[in-house]
Amino acid sequence: MSTPIKKFYSNSMENTPVRYVKTIDQQSMAADATHYFLAPFDFRFEAIGQVWMQAAQRGIDATDPLTVDLEVTINGVTIFATKPQIAQLAGGGAASTLAAATGVTVGALSATAANLEGSKGDVIGVTFDLTETTPDTDPANFRACIILHELADYDQDLNTARAEG
Repeated sequence: MSTPIKKFYSNSMENTPVRYVKTIDQQSMAADATHYFLAPFDFRFEAIGQVWMQAAQRGIDATDPLTVDLEVTINGVTIFATKPQIAQLAGGGAASTLAAATGVTVGALSATAANLEGSKGDVIGVTFDLTETTPDTDPANFRACIILHELADYDQDLNTARAEG
């Protein structure tokens, strides 16, 4: 489900307007799941805290690895240097990649600026990448949140948001 957002200002890009928030829900996680959407405008990914996932149930496996990585691509090219990841934890339970914790890896964006910018109509892929063998409890109820900054509203020379109107 896409949620267009009226312009509001973030604190990560010197008051750059955020124009679009995409949330993707994945109820069951018995296999990898990929979702695609088209960029509504020229955009930039600016901060890792604006590309994150959460889980209501991490899953449990007493003997084998059990993890879910978040992969986000622009036309097939990853935006990450390190993917956000949620791993199993005794008792399962909820987790978010907004903050590091036991079994949680906060991602890191690519150091290559070109990998973080795209154009209107580019295909953005969002994949919940599951690694499991035979879990005791499957991970479930994942959500990814992707926030796009519209480049047309950002003056890179002045490092400020352009005035509306």
